[in-house]
Amino acid sequence: MKKTRILVVEDDCVIGEYIKETLEGFEYHVSGVALSGKDAIEKAQETHPDIILMDIKLGRGMDGIAAAEKIYENFHIPIIYLTSYTDKTTFERAKKTAPFGYIVKPFNERELYTTIEVVLHRFRLEKKSKEELMTKFQEASQNFHNALEDVIQKPFLENQNSLSNSTKENPINNQQDASMVSNMKEAAKYLGISDRTVQRLIKQNIFPEPCITVNINKKHKQRCWKKEVLDTLKPKLRSKGRPPKESKELH
Repeated sequence: MKKTRILVVEDDCVIGEYIKETLEGFEYHVSGVALSGKDAIEKAQETHPDIILMDIKLGRGMDGIAAAEKIYENFHIPIIYLTSYTDKTTFERAKKTAPFGYIVKPFNERELYTTIEVVLHRFRLEKKSKEELMTKFQEASQNFHNALEDVIQKPFLENQNSLSNSTKENPINNQQDASMVSNMKEAAKYLGISDRTVQRLIKQNIFPEPCITVNINKKHKQRCWKKEVLDTLKPKLRSKGRPPKESKELH
């Protein structure tokens, strides 16, 4: 079983060695003993301990509270303050860094062991909870992204399918069917008569109804006549003394 790695931050070499021996007696692995705040940050980056025991007063330079802030911000390692300073000002500063524990010197060895184990257990639970929450968030984000794509793409695909089916059933959208006349103006031109005459013939129920309706797009439809149907009008027009002009085939 892998031993828990602990970094000790203590500017008093004698006390630091005592804490190291105490921890090793509990079968922890001491990854190092730092004598200053700067040294603590460097050793935390180098050794990646599971937990840090941090003294607050570290002589000159950065104190333990400032070092703890940087370490937790950059490496997210749980920290237990181990100090003889209990004044209100120091405690309030330490509290703002949200430490996982606070032990006052001189400490009881059993109290030290219990605090370390409780902190490790709490930290592992919080880490697991955050990972599960992140996994759920990522899954929810992916589901939302997929749903959004469906909302955006579905109408477009349906419209494309509609146009595709319309073209297959009535192939005059992209190329005029030679056997059809697709509007009234072309019908008049095909018969050699004016648009007004076509309109009059429609009112008189002489002009045939369009024999097919083609979907140009989702909102618009095209009325079409087959030429063979229009050809049936030519005798009627001749009988009225209005022979149709020769018309060119439409392509």
